Amino acid sequence: MRRERAAVLRQAGQQLRTRALDSQLWQEAEMLVEQVNPGGSAAYHGRLANYMPVWLSTPPAGAGCFQAAQIVGRQGDTLVARALGRE
Repeated sequence: MRRERAAVLRQAGQQLRTRALDSQLWQEAEMLVEQVNPGGSAAYHGRLANYMPVWLSTPPAGAGCFQAAQIVGRQGDTLVARALGRE
């Protein structure tokens, strides 16, 4: 009984997380760039103000900076964004 209840709660939590991530699609937001690793997987990584993880598909100004971004997709539990305000 306990394992069944835990499985139901995990599934419900994942559905809520997916819905919350999907609600960010095509929104513009400020993100804090936490990691810059050119050439690596998830080369530019950060978080939105609501702590949702974001992978930036275009190079940011640098780690530790705030970057305007548009959310353009989702890969699993991570949002995918492109940097805004850069030529």
